[in-house]
Amino acid sequence: MDPRHKAQEGLKLIYEAITQLLAAHPDGLSHAQIARKLDIEMSYSGGKNFASQTILHQLVYKGTVQKIGERQAAVFRLTK
Repeated sequence: MDPRHKAQEGLKLIYEAITQLLAAHPDGLSHAQIARKLDIEMSYSGGKNFASQTILHQLVYKGTVQKIGERQAAVFRLTK
């Protein structure tokens, strides 16, 4: 499998893991809770969890997930 296809398969698996996790938490979870529960927390000198944040916002953009609230108080849940 070429690198692009590997990356796409990896993203697909992460999308599925997030939606499965959110299905088990209908009231929603914060971005930090999702990253922690899936053990995908990442940090560098300029910030933390940008990869999982970007993936979550892609799911929001696709209409799969809703973001409710703003900033640290925001929670994500499956779109009903």
